[in-house]
Amino acid sequence: MTFLRRLFNSGLESNLDYYNSIEELPLFNWWKFNETKDVKHFLKVYSDVNTAKLLLLETIYSKLMNQYTKEFGINEHLLLVLEKQIDIAKLKADFMNGIGIITSIEVAEIELQELVRGVKGMGFYEIKALIEKQMGFRIDPNVTTVMEYYSYIKLIDGKKDK
Repeated sequence: MTFLRRLFNSGLESNLDYYNSIEELPLFNWWKFNETKDVKHFLKVYSDVNTAKLLLLETIYSKLMNQYTKEFGINEHLLLVLEKQIDIAKLKADFMNGIGIITSIEVAEIELQELVRGVKGMGFYEIKALIEKQMGFRIDPNVTTVMEYYSYIKLIDGKKDK
């Protein structure tokens, strides 16, 4: 990264109060981001931001996702979501080049929404309820972090393997 870009980004970071890791990011914010793809959910207080800050939040997303995949790996479901996102990007590129049709993009986006909806048609709250039942305590998505929540899932999956 160039000196000017680092200087520019460092000034943005000091004016931006965001969650820096999955160890502090509340589960609710992670879920909202996954539903909406709105990176402003990584802010400690959701608000409108300018384009430069949005770009910085995109890099924050990459950092959070890298932490998540390093800690928990990439499961089959996440791979399907990523593959569908790549397919959509290719379809959009084809459409911009006059090759594809908009209907293909719309169908792929609906398929992506269904994938994001969750495993076996369950949403976040249904999965949360199953984890609560298995673990024997309530999970507050505004307090429980992404790291804690997926650690519970990892622990439950480990019990199933035994």
